[in-house]
Amino acid sequence: MHGTLLAERYRLVEPLGSGGAGTVWFARDVRLGRPVAVKVLHHAPTTDDAASEARFQREAKITARLSGHPQIVSIYDCRHSLDAHGRNIPYVVMEHVMGPCLTDLVTQPPTLTVARAVDWSAQVCDALAAAHDEGIIHRNIKPGNVMLARTRSGSGSVKVVDFGVAAYIDGERHRTTTQGRLVGSPAYMAPEQAQGDTALDGRTDLYALGCLLYVLLTGRPPFTSDGYGAVPAAHARTVPQPPGAHRGGVPGALDELVLELLAKDPEGRPRDAREVRDRLHTVLAEPQPSPDPPAQRPHGAQPPARKAHAAGEGRADTPSASGERAEADRRPAEVAHQPHRSHARVPGADHPGTLKARHNHASILASAGEHAEAAALFAEVAQDYARVLGADHPDTLTARHNHATSLAATGERAEAAHLLAKVARDRARVLGEDHPDTLDARLDERRS
Repeated sequence: MHGTLLAERYRLVEPLGSGGAGTVWFARDVRLGRPVAVKVLHHAPTTDDAASEARFQREAKITARLSGHPQIVSIYDCRHSLDAHGRNIPYVVMEHVMGPCLTDLVTQPPTLTVARAVDWSAQVCDALAAAHDEGIIHRNIKPGNVMLARTRSGSGSVKVVDFGVAAYIDGERHRTTTQGRLVGSPAYMAPEQAQGDTALDGRTDLYALGCLLYVLLTGRPPFTSDGYGAVPAAHARTVPQPPGAHRGGVPGALDELVLELLAKDPEGRPRDAREVRDRLHTVLAEPQPSPDPPAQRPHGAQPPARKAHAAGEGRADTPSASGERAEADRRPAEVAHQPHRSHARVPGADHPGTLKARHNHASILASAGEHAEAAALFAEVAQDYARVLGADHPDTLTARHNHATSLAATGERAEAAHLLAKVARDRARVLGEDHPDTLDARLDERRS
C-alpha cells in the first residue's frame, strides 16, 4: 500500500507498526499539508469481517470522544476504501505523535529520575481519568502505548495511544472485544483481567499504571519469567518488592503508592485515577531522597530487601536529601553511573549499545528541558555514529536531527534551521523525499 492515496487526501508513506486490528502508517494529509497516522484494518478472510469492521469502527468512535485531551492521541477522520481486490477496507486517521514511546527510554539499570517517572505517570493518570469519565477502560496501559511528544518547550508531554482493546464499563453498551478472548499484555495485566473477568473497571487500568510506574522507576516490570504462565500467576499470588528495593532515591510514600496500585484485589487499590494523580503530585512537591544507585553494588549482589507493605499499612518515609526537588530534578539522566559508561566497560565505546545508550541519555536531558546539554551530547553522538556506522546511516541522521531541534530549543533558531535543512537534504537523498524522517526534518525546519 506504499504510496496509496486514500480519499484523494491521505498518502501512505511508511508503516509504523502493526497490531492485532491493523497496521499504522505514517501518512501525509495532502489537503492540509500535515503529517498524520493512518490505521488500516487487516483483512483476514478467515475471520468475521463484519464483526472486525464493527469493532474497528467502535474503536474509532471511542477514541474520537476523547479527542482534544492533551494526553490522548486525537482522531481526525474515519473512512472506508476499496483495495486492489475490491474489498472494503476501513481506516482511521489520527494525530501523528513526533517522539519516542516510553519503551525506548526504559533502561536497565534505570536512568530516568524519580521525578521524571512520577511526572509522566501523573500525565497518564489525566488521560485515564478522562477515559474513565466516559465509561471507557484502556486495558493495555504499558510503555509501548505511551508516547513522549516532542514539544518546543521540551516539557516531555505524554500521550496515551491504542484504545484498540478499550471496553465500555457500562454493561448496556457493546463491548469492543470478543467474549472469552484475553486482551492485554501479561507483564502489565491485572489479576482479574488475566483470569478473564468481564466485570472490569478503571481500577484494572490503575494496576497496569502501577506496573508502568514500576518499569519507569526500576527499568523492569514487577514480575518477569521465561516460563509460560508464570507472570500471570505471579500477578495473582506474589507480592512484589517495592521499587525502592531495586534503586535508591525512591520516597517511601511512592513505594507505598506503587504497592497499593499493585494490590491483587481491586478493592485494595486507589479509588480512581485522579486520586493517584494527586498523590503523585504530592510526591513531586516533597524534597527527594538521596539517590543510592544499584550500580554501586558489586555485580550480581542483591539489593537490600525492604519489607513489602500491604495497602494501608504504615512505614517510615525514606530520609529526604537536603536541597530542593528542583535541584534533584535538574539533571534527569545523571545518576552515580552513566549508562553509556556502563556499556563502554564491556562491549566498548563504539559498540552500538553504547552509542544508543548515549543517545537515550541525550533524549532524557532534552525531555527534562536541559537543551544545551542535550544538544552537546547529540552532536557528539552524531559524530561517533558517522565514524562507526557512516554519515548516511539512519541513526547518524537521527542524532543530527535531534541535535538541531535541541539547538532550536536553546534559542539558536537560525543555526538549527540551517542544520535541519541539511538533514532534510541528506535524508531525501538516502531515504527519499516522501520518507517520514525527511518530512519531519522539513517540518521542524519550518518551525525553527
